[in-house]
Amino acid sequence: MDKKIKILIVEDNENDIELMFREIKNVIFSYESCVCRDKDTLEHLLKEFQPDVVLSDYSIGSSFNGLEVIKIVKNIDRFIPVIIISGSIGEEIAVDCLKSGAGDYILKDRLKKLPYSILELIEKEKIRKEKDLLFERLKESNERYSSMFENSKIPMLLLDPDNDLKILEANDAAVRLYGYTKDEFKNLSVFDLNTLPKDEVTRLANKARNESQFFFDFQHCIKNGEHIFVNVYSGPVKFGEKVCLLSFIVNITEKKLLERKNKKLEEHINHLNRVESLGRLAATIAHDFNNILTPIISYSDMGVESTEEGSVANEYFRQIRNAADKAASLTRQILAVGRKQILAFKKVDIKNFFSEIHNMLHRLVREDIEFKINISDKSLIANIDTGQISQVLINMIVNAVDAVKNSEVKKIIIDVDNCSISKRMVEEKFIDLQPGEYILIEISDTGCGIPKEDLKKIFEPFYTTKLDSGGSGLGLAISFGIIKQHKGDLAVYSEVGKGTTFKIYIPAEQGKIDLEENEKKYDDIGKLDLDVMLVEDNKFVSDSISKGLQRFGCRVVTFNDPVEAINAVINEGYRCDLLVSDIIMPKYNGKEIYILLKEMIDDLKVIFISGYSEDVIKDTLDKSDACFIQKPFDSYILAAKIKEIMNKK
Repeated sequence: MDKKIKILIVEDNENDIELMFREIKNVIFSYESCVCRDKDTLEHLLKEFQPDVVLSDYSIGSSFNGLEVIKIVKNIDRFIPVIIISGSIGEEIAVDCLKSGAGDYILKDRLKKLPYSILELIEKEKIRKEKDLLFERLKESNERYSSMFENSKIPMLLLDPDNDLKILEANDAAVRLYGYTKDEFKNLSVFDLNTLPKDEVTRLANKARNESQFFFDFQHCIKNGEHIFVNVYSGPVKFGEKVCLLSFIVNITEKKLLERKNKKLEEHINHLNRVESLGRLAATIAHDFNNILTPIISYSDMGVESTEEGSVANEYFRQIRNAADKAASLTRQILAVGRKQILAFKKVDIKNFFSEIHNMLHRLVREDIEFKINISDKSLIANIDTGQISQVLINMIVNAVDAVKNSEVKKIIIDVDNCSISKRMVEEKFIDLQPGEYILIEISDTGCGIPKEDLKKIFEPFYTTKLDSGGSGLGLAISFGIIKQHKGDLAVYSEVGKGTTFKIYIPAEQGKIDLEENEKKYDDIGKLDLDVMLVEDNKFVSDSISKGLQRFGCRVVTFNDPVEAINAVINEGYRCDLLVSDIIMPKYNGKEIYILLKEMIDDLKVIFISGYSEDVIKDTLDKSDACFIQKPFDSYILAAKIKEIMNKK
């Protein structure tokens, strides 16, 4: 609407008035308003302010209610729509309001609907007013009717209800909306425009002819093949000796798309809030797990080295280490659900990536299932954590194998190609994505499909339909979290009895791929002739780290209290080459300790360690100066990192 919308609010509660304005301004940017707080001033404001719409609480004070508001408004101007708003309106009262002339009723905890209802009702009343005027003029003169029909800015169609709803006439506004010429319209029926089945369109047309229903929401197909959303107001009109249907059409496509976008955004925000809550819980759990696993890994490594290879004790220590590695993997998966894990990104050729994991994926698929991977010949480069994307694909294939096990036709197909995401696609569908080029990985199966009611829940943590078969409900949640950390998206399309397709979108990259670094050979670390200050408030953890570093020749002094560490340097003159410090500790955090100590010790290097992920401690971590290692880690990883940073100038 070009002009400002004039909104009159009848309400005596200031908080409710503020809540209405908050929702209105999110959608309607150009409006002016007036507030009426009592019955005495309502009639005066209706005449002076001349609102386009009236919003009224049902209960205003002790002796004034919404039904009286409707009556007063309709007596002055029957075309002003009234929306009743209440905190607890009953069904009977709601029906009474609608029968009395209210255009809509909205509960106060559902106010997001309010601005859309305002826009819709104003459009409907505008059409109804023009329709009534046309019908009145029609009685006066067919010639005057013809002029108004042609010159109206609202698209209109004149239909023959006795001849398959053929289009008898279309005005210029309809020509502009649909793209057909007037002669082309005369060769069409409403069935050619409406996307509903013919029987349903006929049934609704009969309602309009019998005047039992006037307003309809449809999708229409215009000449270029696009679908638009329309409000249609239809009613009987005598055209010569024949009774026809006159339809007024309002294009509400932009409004519908905005409603869909806002609804999707609201669902998205709710999902993010749930994920964030879970992420905080996951980070806390992972921190405690990682602190426990660090000494288990260190001591099991020491046990392997200190026992004879092939001995029973040596094998026991190796099994302890294997179990610890699996537990560490589990904590990474917990963090992946909450999108808190650290990813190792590198620019890779996706074709080479699939070549490397091809055999691994094939081993997941039973021999009675047809399995294919189709990869485009185009350039396919993306910045990914190969290990985590492999995990996503494994999760998808395992699910697909389970889905097709009872199908007559058992197929799992992976298609990999480039795709473009437009700005409109982002607005309608991909809220988190930026317009641009993406790698699209589609995993399709011919399995049992996913019921519609389950589709919205499948990415929720712990949601599973396979409890009997041991499903944890984490696989898809983990996959979703990983893809989101890649600034991508994961979508699903499914039909029960036909199959399911998961679509993974990952931003495409240009340029050269990152070359593989040679794996560090821990045997080449050698002796580290260094003085190391270790600050870790968990003695169980600090003892294991200290013993591990001593194996590489480090002279380690351990402090479990940050204050004692600071005093040792400031008051006792202790000096070291390297500070290894936990980050989150009582009294002082790792960064604060480092800032204090580097004022006293020239060229002090630092490695921060934590059971929390880097995402959690990013505000504490000074990335310009520091190296970070997430627990759990083994002594070799820490020793290799020490050698790396000490060799830097």
